[in-house]
Amino acid sequence: EVKLSEARPFRGSHVWTERQVARFKYDPATIRWQLYFRTPSERWRKYPSAEPTNNLKALVETLRDDPFHLFWG
Repeated sequence: EVKLSEARPFRGSHVWTERQVARFKYDPATIRWQLYFRTPSERWRKYPSAEPTNNLKALVETLRDDPFHLFWG
């Protein structure tokens, strides 16, 4: 399992906040990765349209492109 976090200053102050943005979960039984996003209620959900895959790079590209705006707003 790999979690991606975002860190930024809190409302322009010198205090930094951090939030988990995405999770890549590996299933050794199927040899595949699954991409998850974090809901506002802090629950992990499977990312729509991102099927489990052995191509982690493809999931990173999905995260970067984020057509549903679930990672970056």
